[in-house]
Amino acid sequence: MLTLLATLIAVQLQPLGPTDTDTPTRPDTSLVPAARAPSVVGLEASPNRSVYKIHLAVDVPVTLAGAVVAGIRLFGTEKLIRPSCPCDRATLNPFDRSSVKYNNPSIQLVADVSLALIIATPIVLDLIDLGFSKPFFEDLMIFIETLALNTGVQAATALIVQRPRPSSYAGDPGIISRGEGYTSFYAGHVATTFAAMAVVSQTLRLRFGIKVWPWILTTALGTMMALERVGSGAHFPTDVIVGAVAGLAVGITVPWLHQRAPASQVRLVPARGGLGLAGQF
Repeated sequence: MLTLLATLIAVQLQPLGPTDTDTPTRPDTSLVPAARAPSVVGLEASPNRSVYKIHLAVDVPVTLAGAVVAGIRLFGTEKLIRPSCPCDRATLNPFDRSSVKYNNPSIQLVADVSLALIIATPIVLDLIDLGFSKPFFEDLMIFIETLALNTGVQAATALIVQRPRPSSYAGDPGIISRGEGYTSFYAGHVATTFAAMAVVSQTLRLRFGIKVWPWILTTALGTMMALERVGSGAHFPTDVIVGAVAGLAVGITVPWLHQRAPASQVRLVPARGGLGLAGQF
C-alpha cells in the first residue's frame, strides 16, 4: 500500500516532459532488448509484491484432495483403525522406548494452541502487509495448498501404518481402546509446523531477499513443537523426526514449484535473422 501511494504521488509531481511520440525510438536489432526507462520512484528496488504464480486447474484439485484425506482421518479414524494393544514396550527400539513414560495433557494443550498461532500469525501479518490484494491471495493459496497436501500425506500415512502412540504402550485407558491411539506415525503437528514455516521462509526470501533468520525461526518453532509432542505422550522421537523431514519437503516443494521466474532467467527473443538469447543478470 505504501508503495502504491508513493507511486501515485510521484506521478502527480512528475514534471511535464516530452512524450513518447516526441522522441523517436530506434528499433531493437541486437540480441539484447533495449533498456527500459527507469522507474519514476525507484520501484525496481522495492520488494516484489507478487512472487507466486497460481495454476487453479492443478492447485484446487490438489488442495481438495489433501482436504478430503484429512477429513477421512478426522472423522473415520475410529472406524478404520482397530486397537491392537496392550503392547510390549520391549519391542520398541531403545531410542523410542524411553518416551513411553511421558504423558502430559497440559503439554498437549500447549501444542494445540501453539500450532493454531503458527498457522494464523503468518496469514494475519501477510494481510497487514499486502491488504486484500492479488499477491495476498496468491500467498494464501500457496499456504493453504501446502498445509492441505502436508496434512493429506500425513493422514494417509497414519491410517496405513497404525502405529500405537506412546500413551497406548503405557496402557493409558483414555486412548488405548480408541483408534486415535494408533496414529503415532508420523507427527502431524510437527509436520504442519515445519511446512507452514517453510512457506513463510520461502516467501520472505522471494519477496524481500531475507534468507537466514526465517529458517532459524522455522527450526526453533519446529523443535519446540517436536519436544511438546514427545512430552505430551503423543509421539515417539522417530515420529517427530520423520514429521520434520516430511513437513520441510512439502513446505519447500510447493512454493518452489509456484515461484515466478527470476529476472535473471534467460529467454528466447526475436533478433535479426532469427532468434537470440537474452536475459538480465
